[in-house]
This record gives sequence, structure tokens and C-alpha cells, in this order.
Amino acid sequence: MTQSLFGSQPFYHQSVRKLVTAFGALFSGMNIIEYDDNCKVIQHIKVPVAYGPKSKWLERLREQPDLTAPRVKVTMPRISFEITDYRYDPTRKIGTQGAFIPGKIGESMTKVFNPVPYDLIIKLYTYAKDNDDSLQMLEQILPYFTPSLNLNINYLPEVSMMKSIPIQLDGVVIDDNYADMNVQTQRTVVQTFSFTAKMDFFGPIFSTDKIIKRTIVDIATKNPMDIDLTQTVEVDPFDADKEDPHTIVETWDRNV
Repeated sequence: MTQSLFGSQPFYHQSVRKLVTAFGALFSGMNIIEYDDNCKVIQHIKVPVAYGPKSKWLERLREQPDLTAPRVKVTMPRISFEITDYRYDPTRKIGTQGAFIPGKIGESMTKVFNPVPYDLIIKLYTYAKDNDDSLQMLEQILPYFTPSLNLNINYLPEVSMMKSIPIQLDGVVIDDNYADMNVQTQRTVVQTFSFTAKMDFFGPIFSTDKIIKRTIVDIATKNPMDIDLTQTVEVDPFDADKEDPHTIVETWDRNV
């Protein structure tokens, strides 16, 4: 009989949701400058950021041809982004059966198995009514990616485990409809920035109240002339609880 992958206790670390929130926050607060014909500053325009596909915002522009309307002024300039793909990354793979202790939950020790590495492909789009606005956004983004930037995310808040996520800029593609436009068509310059977020996905966190009373460590080197040793550290008496009187005994044995 095939055993189910899932136990009775569900888990959800909100890894992707945290990435989306942190990634969007990176690009919030951007402003572009509007000039008049004499190169005098007219105003600073804050560029809004939202999660969503490019087609959604382009459709909004097609629905409203009157570009002097207040509604359209809100939509351009604008930034949107979306996750378009999940790709397993074998180059970052470590032993899937390995585990480590990230911390405690209350008085209980915890254990979590090694994560599975995936690259999340993120497309970020900038929308502008002309080339100058588009280039202003481009020049405010590129200097921060060389070609990577690290995001710190609280991966496992139960044990206060933070993790740094490299965000790599892979390239930029520009789509300008200037050559195809007519008197009834609004010029729209769309830049597509391609990012790769190197994520790790963790399974459930296991906790236990059991106390470790004995550890055994083998110490060896590749040099055959060196001495191999085994270190054993244990509680004496072995049946003592953590509140009972006890001592820690350390012994070293030479391996032949």
C-alpha cells in the first residue's frame, strides 16, 4: 500500500508570500521627475507597485484612450511584477535526508530536514508614456543589482530563523510601440526585467521533549599517520532528568 506524503499536521511557512512582499517592497517609493520644455522640474511622480501580470495593466490602458483622464494618470508610470516559473536547481542540492536543529519552540527542541532548492523566475514590468520616464525607472533599478541583491526573509518564524535570498537580475527587454502607433494610439514603453530568486523550501518542523543524554563524535583526517579518536559525552547517571543531580562525563577513545 502506498503511503501518503502528508501527515496529520499540515504546515505552511508562507515562503513565496514572504518573497512577494519583500520583493515588492524593494521597488516601492520610486519617484520620477517631470520636466517642462525648458527643462524645469514640474513635479515628482511616485510610481505605484502592484503584483499582477503585464496583460492586466496593458488592458487597462486600452480601455481608456483619453490619457488626460485622472484614472490613467494613476496607471502610468507604474510597476508590476509576477512569478512566472519555478525551476528546480540541482547545483544547490544538499542531502535530502540530512536534518539540523534550527532552535527551540518553548522547551522543545526542533528538527527540520534540509530544504529543497528552487529558482523562482520573477518578471518585473515598468510602464511609461515616453522613453524618458522609462529610462528614469531603468536607471533607478540597475545600479542595485551587480547582478545580485540579497533579501533577508524570516523563513521559519517559529524558531526565529532568518535566511538571505539572492535576487539576480538576468536581463532587460524593452517593448516600445512608437513605430506602430497612430494618432489614436497612446505610446507605451514597457520594460521587462527578468529576475531569479534562489529560494529554499523547507518541510515541516518536528519538535520533541526528549533530552539528548549521549553524543558520540568520530574525529579523523585523511592523513593515515594521524590518530583517529572518538569522543563520547554522556550524562551520569544516565537515567537522570534535567532537574536531577548529575554530571557530564567526557571520554576519549583511540581508534585502531
